[in-house]
Amino acid sequence: MTSKTKTASLIGLAALATLTLGTATAFAEQHDDRQELQRLESSKMSLAQAVQAAEAEYKGKAVSASLDMKQPSTTFVVEVMSANGTKSVWVDTETGKLTALVTGADEEGDNEGNGEEDAD
Repeated sequence: MTSKTKTASLIGLAALATLTLGTATAFAEQHDDRQELQRLESSKMSLAQAVQAAEAEYKGKAVSASLDMKQPSTTFVVEVMSANGTKSVWVDTETGKLTALVTGADEEGDNEGNGEEDAD
């Protein structure tokens, strides 16, 4: 085999490997999207409702919100910012329970200890 032929063959194999890897990645992402959608559709609470609950409980404004697929039940994570700091609030859509972790400066001292705070 000539050097040009070997180079062309290697380039072809690299392109095929890249295409195969890209297809596998796209399939995995699509599979994750389907799982997330199933969780959202079976949820008792919408993302908008979770944001409203977190804002009301922690008297601030949501700056981001997302679905946490690592939790056993459908859970949204809402970042709430207020004059007292920023909190990551986990909203369990099955129970309605809100759990917050202080992530920014908090004038009330909630960031002492382990930083966790539960809303009742």
